[in-house]
Amino acid sequence: MQRIRSQTRRLGWSADPDERNIFLRWNPVIRKHKKAKQLDPEAGPTSSPSTRDFGTDANGAPEANAVKQRRTETTLVGGDESQPGSPASPTAPAERTDEEKAEARKKRLGRKIPVGQQIRAVLFPQWFTINWLLFAAPVGIALNYVKGINPLAIFLINLIAIMPLAGILSFGTEEIALHCGEAVGGLLNASFGNAVELIVGIISLAHGQIIITQTSLIGSILSNLLLVLGMSFFFGGMGRMEQFFNMTVAQTAASILALAVGSLLIPTAFTWGQGNSNNAGPISHATAIVTILIYGAYLYFQLHSHASLYNEESQKVQKQRSPKSMKRRAIRAQKKRDKAHAKQEKHGSKRGSVTGVGLGEGVDRQDLATGVGVGTGVGAGPAMPGAGDAAVPTHMDRTLHEDDDEEEPSLSFVGSLVTLCAATALIGLCAEFLIDSISEVTCEYHVSEYWIGLILLPIVGNAAEHVTSISVAIKDKMDLAIGVCVGSSIQIAMMVLPLMVIIGWGMGKDMTYVFDAFSLVCVFISVVLVSALIQDGKSHWFEGALLCSLYVIIATASYFYPKNSGACT
Repeated sequence: MQRIRSQTRRLGWSADPDERNIFLRWNPVIRKHKKAKQLDPEAGPTSSPSTRDFGTDANGAPEANAVKQRRTETTLVGGDESQPGSPASPTAPAERTDEEKAEARKKRLGRKIPVGQQIRAVLFPQWFTINWLLFAAPVGIALNYVKGINPLAIFLINLIAIMPLAGILSFGTEEIALHCGEAVGGLLNASFGNAVELIVGIISLAHGQIIITQTSLIGSILSNLLLVLGMSFFFGGMGRMEQFFNMTVAQTAASILALAVGSLLIPTAFTWGQGNSNNAGPISHATAIVTILIYGAYLYFQLHSHASLYNEESQKVQKQRSPKSMKRRAIRAQKKRDKAHAKQEKHGSKRGSVTGVGLGEGVDRQDLATGVGVGTGVGAGPAMPGAGDAAVPTHMDRTLHEDDDEEEPSLSFVGSLVTLCAATALIGLCAEFLIDSISEVTCEYHVSEYWIGLILLPIVGNAAEHVTSISVAIKDKMDLAIGVCVGSSIQIAMMVLPLMVIIGWGMGKDMTYVFDAFSLVCVFISVVLVSALIQDGKSHWFEGALLCSLYVIIATASYFYPKNSGACT
């Protein structure tokens, strides 16, 4: 999960403006021009014969010389080496030796990172982030010590505080993994990947809230399989006929999910058949040990023996754009050019274009990178073949081929450790006060504990990963999205849940694999539906709608499920 989680975070919310400007980053001509200006800052701007705008004829079609000019630029952007003088194609750099990689990694890990930069990376890695909700953590902790406070306020504020803290905990785990290497990093990600569920489960067990413990774990499985995966399919499939992902990995995940369902059904069916729960404990303990061993074997399968299967890149599908959308993008590009030319005339500048490319300074580079005709006016059509996404490799495409040792840590080792410990401690405090207030909230406001554990807690605990999973699905990185959604469900079912059974065994609590019929039916139907949808290695928006609709049905039914751990007085 280390590679999946780190790539998901990097691709989901990039704070680097160069990474968002794909054309500027990977166009070799612009890079060469930019480098030349940096080397000779006193050199004045130059112009080339190709600085004129692309024109259109009376019918709105591109002129012949404009079409020829665009063909020439397409060759420059694509980097066709067959033509003399054309720049090299922006392909991946040459493979480095192991010694060079080790030396580069040592240099990156040994660099000093300012404290202010580390704090900014933890608290506000980008402008749009749920970390703005961190103010709820101290408020929720303080409210618990104020007398006469409504328990609903304590419950809601601590619930909100867990959302950003869960994301910071995941970030700290990834940073420590970068410092510790692949083996230890993979173990850390496997251990802390679902630490929020583990913390909430342990605290609820200590308070005797068995229903909250069981339903929160089952709810996390349902939330990842139905809600997050469904929204990833839905939003990723908008504008695309289909999206593709690794079929072999999906089939392996479906098999493990089937085993997880079997580990839930067999102890429960045995207890129901016997009519008593005398042997439920030993059966549950044995099942927990077996599932943990199988999960360890699965990690070895994924990280070592069959790691190549998980590194295969799936087919990418370019997002379809309607003629109206392409027309609007062309209009925006024309307005940018007009604005740039007006600014140049006002200041008496002759910087009418980027040297050697022939594009106006105001050209919407994203339009060129996405295949929209640039500079052809309102009636612009698609760009010439070769000028689309396939011609310009993006940073997001290239990162899938990079090794984990290419990642630069944002925190020092001490900073990563402090972040991990602080986030864990704050989550523990907020979860403690949250669990304390559940019984009062359910009795006073007549809300089922079952619904709180099955629906509310899982959504809040995984909010950060939910956002990044949907984000990378929109960017057609379905292998990463499925790795987060399905992989997290596997981790909960095969590691966190059996760990909770063993911890409950040690604490003397009645935490077993015996669940109620409603939970088992929900998990069984969800796994069957997800397995059927991912078996072919393809997805579209309607499959996402199916998954989300099933989750809404389960959430509605669980709201009216009358099951509380204690009687209200």
